[in-house]
Amino acid sequence: MAKTTMEDMRRILRDEYGAHPRLVDLLVEAGLTSRPVVEAALNPSLAYLVPPDTLPDIKPAADLILRYLKRGRRILIWGHEDADGFTSTAVMLRALEVMGSKPGQVDYVIPSKKKDGHGLSRPILEALAGEVDLIVTVDCGTSNTAEVAFARELGMEVVVTDHHEPPEVLPDTFVINPKIGGENYPYLAGVGVAFKLAWYLLRLDQKMGLEQMARDLPELFVFTAVGTLADRVPLVSENQILVQTGAELFHTRSLPFVRVLQRKMGNSGDLNALVPLVSSGFSEKNRKSLAVAFLLAREEDEADRILEVLWERVESWNRRAQKALEVALSRLGRVRRYVYVDLPDVEPHYLGFVASRLKDQFGLPTIVTGRKETSEVVGEVRYPHGEDSLEMLRELSHLFLSWGGHKLASGFSMEARDLPEFIEELELFFSQDSEDPPALPVDLELEGVDRELLRDVVRWGRHNVEIHLRIQNTTIEALQQLSFEGIPVVDPAGLLRLYPPETPVEVTLRGGPEGLVLLDLVPRSGENKEVPRGYSGRSTAV
Repeated sequence: MAKTTMEDMRRILRDEYGAHPRLVDLLVEAGLTSRPVVEAALNPSLAYLVPPDTLPDIKPAADLILRYLKRGRRILIWGHEDADGFTSTAVMLRALEVMGSKPGQVDYVIPSKKKDGHGLSRPILEALAGEVDLIVTVDCGTSNTAEVAFARELGMEVVVTDHHEPPEVLPDTFVINPKIGGENYPYLAGVGVAFKLAWYLLRLDQKMGLEQMARDLPELFVFTAVGTLADRVPLVSENQILVQTGAELFHTRSLPFVRVLQRKMGNSGDLNALVPLVSSGFSEKNRKSLAVAFLLAREEDEADRILEVLWERVESWNRRAQKALEVALSRLGRVRRYVYVDLPDVEPHYLGFVASRLKDQFGLPTIVTGRKETSEVVGEVRYPHGEDSLEMLRELSHLFLSWGGHKLASGFSMEARDLPEFIEELELFFSQDSEDPPALPVDLELEGVDRELLRDVVRWGRHNVEIHLRIQNTTIEALQQLSFEGIPVVDPAGLLRLYPPETPVEVTLRGGPEGLVLLDLVPRSGENKEVPRGYSGRSTAV
C-alpha cells in the first residue's frame, strides 16, 4: 500500500473533508497528517483511537520487549522527571506486570534533572552495567544518540519511546516516536506514546483489545489522561480521545489513588487535581518517584500515606514557585522582543514554571536559566503560539551540551563558562527581527470578512483545532452580524462594545470550541489610521 504523502493529505483534506483551501496547510501543521488522525479528530470516541501499528519501529521493539520479558531478562523503564514521564513509567510498569513480569524482573529509574540532566546519562548507565539487559525509555531518548551507543557497548539493549523533536541522526536502535512517521497523531504526549506501546504489547501477548483494556485496566487510560494534560500538548484528535476516556474512567472506576484523592477533596477531585500532585513526585535519592508509587498503589492505606506527602509538596512547591517568579520579575529590565532572565539560585524544578508564566504575561519568547548542582547551566524555553523555540536552539546549539523539546516548550544545558557568549548570541539572534513591538502571532491574514473561511475555522475549532487569524478592513457591525449568521464571535473582554458599530477595525481572533474568540481589536479611522494597541514597550531582559 502506497504511503500517503503530505501532498496527498492536503488534497484529501480539501476534497474529501471539505477543508477550505486556505486552511489545509494549517490543518496539516496542527497534526492532521493521516486519514485515521482526521477521523479521530472529527469523531472523538474510543472507537476512533488510531491503532499503534504504524508507529515507527513498534513491531520489532515490541517483539524485543516480549522476548526479554518471557525469558526472564532484566528490564528497566527509564523515565523523565515530570508528570508526563511519571505517568509514562506507570503505564509501562503496569502493562508489563499484567503480561507476567516476575518479581524484581522489571524496575525503573527517574533521573534527577538537577543532578543527572535530561534523558539517558552515562554515569547511570555505567552503574547499571551487568544489572540490566534491556532499557525502555519513556518520554525521552530520541536525542541520546551517543548515550544509546554507550549503553549497547556496555551490553544493554535500548528501546526508545518518546515524542520530542528528532535530531538529524537518530540513535542506532528502535525509536518509537510519532514525529518520525506513522499514521498516529504526531503531537501525542510521551505518555500517549507509552500507551500505544502498552496497547500493542497487551494485544500481542494477551489478545486484549481497547474495550477490554478500558474494562480491566482503566488506570492505563487515567495515567495517560493525566500525563497528556500535564504536558499541555494540543487536545486534538487522539489526545482528546485519551483525555475524555481517562476522565470518564476516573469517575466511573474504583482505583485506590482516585478514592483517597476524592476523600481528601470531598469528592470534588478530578483529573486536573491529579496533575500538580503527580508533578510533585520528583526524583528521590534512589531515583524513584512517589508519583509512580502513588499511581500504582494497590491499597488505600499506601495511597493515602503517599498522598499526604505529595499534598504538602504541592503546597510547598506553589509557595517556592511563586517566590521564584517574583524574583524573576524583580530582575527583568526592559522587555521588547524576548524575555531572558538568569536565576542561578533557583532550583531547576521551578524554571519551567517561571518561563511559562513570563511567556503568558508578556506574550513573548522566554528563556530562563538556572544551575544544576554541578554548576552546569540549564535552561527552560517557552514560546507563544505560532513561533518555534527549536529554531533558536538550533542556531545556538554549538554552545549546548544537550538540547531538545517541542516548538513551544524546550530546554538545554551548557557549561557555565559559555553563559556570557550565550547571552550575546541570544541578543544577536532576536535583533535580526524588526525592533517594532510584535503583534499577536497569527496563522492567517484576511482582508475583510470571508464567511466561507470563517465557517470552516469554527468547524475545526469545535474539534479543538485552534487557528489564529487577523482580519483587516472590517467593522464592528460586520463582526457582530457574524453571530446572527451562525458564525459565533465570542467577545470576553467586551471590545466590540467600546466603539460605534460603523467603526473600521482590525481584529485578531482564535478559532476554538466556543467559536471565534476575539483576542485583540484596533480601531482605524481617518488620518490616525491606527490606535496604539497598548503594548508597554516590551523588550529584552537580562
